[in-house]
Amino acid sequence: MISRYIKKNKYLFSLALTIKEKSNEAPKLKNKHAKLLATLRSDGVVALPSFFNEQECKELINAYTGIDDKYVRTEKNDRRVFGIHTLSTPHKKLFHDNELFKEIGEAYLGEEAVLQTTMAAKITPDRNVEFGSGGGWHRDSFSRQFKAVAYLNDVDINNGPFQYIKGSHKMSNIKKVLFSLPKRKNANDARYSESEIDTICNICNQEITKFVAPKGSVILADVRGIHTGVPIETGYRYSIFNYYIAKSFHQKNNTIEKISNLNY
Repeated sequence: MISRYIKKNKYLFSLALTIKEKSNEAPKLKNKHAKLLATLRSDGVVALPSFFNEQECKELINAYTGIDDKYVRTEKNDRRVFGIHTLSTPHKKLFHDNELFKEIGEAYLGEEAVLQTTMAAKITPDRNVEFGSGGGWHRDSFSRQFKAVAYLNDVDINNGPFQYIKGSHKMSNIKKVLFSLPKRKNANDARYSESEIDTICNICNQEITKFVAPKGSVILADVRGIHTGVPIETGYRYSIFNYYIAKSFHQKNNTIEKISNLNY
């Protein structure tokens, strides 16, 4: 009951966010990795162009398309396989077990990062679907999390690129958004209408960034930042996601872990 009241009241919710925020100094990273971390801290998102080569992308796509339909969850035009690392050796070896993502994530979070699941997806055009991947503008959570997203095919403006409002991950801006949208029913509502996005961009002093990139590119993002996919118009988009959470926030019964631990 108390928790429910906190989530509805923006003053109590803001206080709870402040209490849970950590200010640990991140471990130092070497060379270009330190630059990636600095960008992730300032913007909430950073891109690694062509991180995987063409052959690796083909191998990952082939493994995904070979997954039995009984493991697939289809959400309108978005065909998803949660926990694909338990079904596909390439996904486990190349993506789930990638040490760089975890290293940067733990430096960013200032503590151990728990990898909750690896999800692979293919999104295709559907004139009846209004939004892109993710179902419209949202934060994945108000807890300290980040994700790694890989494009397995070339992604231009027409086939559903990831888009993000830089700076919307910062606690100062999270609170400003919380108190600048007075008509919202619950303080912990993590979804935002198109009409609210202009206000949020003004608060963050940013325009929307659309991540158009070649196959094999990886995007690292603090998912407290507000993001979504551009609605897909043509072609398709193959992608993979690693979802990480700071250990101090991790709960064994959270939703995404339940999804990833299906009885395969």
